Amino acid sequence: MNYLNCICITMPLNALYELHLHNNAFTGSIPTEIGWLRWLSELHLHNNAFTGSIPTEIGLWSQLSELHLHNNAFTGSIPTEIGLLSRLRYLHLYNNACIR
Repeated sequence: MNYLNCICITMPLNALYELHLHNNAFTGSIPTEIGWLRWLSELHLHNNAFTGSIPTEIGLWSQLSELHLHNNAFTGSIPTEIGLLSRLRYLHLYNNACIR
């Protein structure tokens, strides 16, 4: 299942604090538009089949405390922008094909 087949929400999501989409069969890459979720504090995309690079837009989330991207098929470098996340407590990237 490709997540692009899901219904898209076009309204601003100013109050979205947590996004839990783990344990699905989502494939494809994460769109850069995910950076629009500025108030996100938790992102759970683990246990899917996402591919491509981890978007650098993740560095825009100043409130992010949990980032769970493990058990996917991400490739490429881990974005240095993750280092900008001063509130980050949990970072799970294992079981991907990312390089340091």
